[in-house]
Amino acid sequence: MLIKKYGDVRQIEDLLAIGMKTMKFKILGHRRKAKHSGIDGAQPVDDLQLRSEQPDAAEQLERRELADRLAAAVNKLGDRCRQLYRHKLAGKTYEEIRELMGAKTTGAVYTWDFRCLQQLKIQIGGRP
Repeated sequence: MLIKKYGDVRQIEDLLAIGMKTMKFKILGHRRKAKHSGIDGAQPVDDLQLRSEQPDAAEQLERRELADRLAAAVNKLGDRCRQLYRHKLAGKTYEEIRELMGAKTTGAVYTWDFRCLQQLKIQIGGRP
């Protein structure tokens, strides 16, 4: 390949320039790959401080309060919304939910889901 590509080069000084240019491109390519893959600036795993598996007391209290607010908000929703969320939590697909709830189209189930989510947000105290 070198003979094909650089067969017309006759002086050693020209080869030095070609070699330097090739090294420049190789270094830039290596830096680009290192940055893209996340190697550049990576820290050793041993130096990282990992969170404990158990949440602290404040986080547990916050989760419990959120769960209570969510349960109260779900109880204020209509029967259709509660039934829809029950099926979603059971892992049912929208098509299965359509069949179980007697909707004509899957699009209707998507609409119910959107509207129920808006109502839930309002009940929790957020914006729809």
